[in-house]
Amino acid sequence: MDEISWKRGHKYLTLVIDHDSGKVIWGAKDRTAVTLEAFFDDLGETKTAAIKSVSMRTAPAGRLTPSAHGAGRSVTTLTK
Repeated sequence: MDEISWKRGHKYLTLVIDHDSGKVIWGAKDRTAVTLEAFFDDLGETKTAAIKSVSMRTAPAGRLTPSAHGAGRSVTTLTK
């Protein structure tokens, strides 16, 4: 999981990338915990529980979201 800026004025997109394929599998505007909540809502409880590992470099608001949903036995937060 990561966020990227686009345009000027601090506009962000949150992206979720599959570790194995390297492909973007989900994206949405903004970089808040609510944005990440939408990903887990879209994924559903069963698929979320199947996530083994999460690595992310995100804003502080989103750092606890994967664990709160039971996603990933291993959550790694990367810093710049």
